[in-house]
Amino acid sequence: MVVLWIALLGLGLVMSGAAVGLTLRDRRRELSRRDLPEQPGRHREPDGS
Repeated sequence: MVVLWIALLGLGLVMSGAAVGLTLRDRRRELSRRDLPEQPGRHREPDGS
């Protein structure tokens, strides 16, 4: 019975950690997408035309 509780607790920690990691990754991606037009040198016109 104790082993079952430990297994469930570990699974809960892993799932919550994965959820937090995905949330942070999406937030970082959204911030970088929002900052794209303001960053110099990221979008340049092609040379020669």
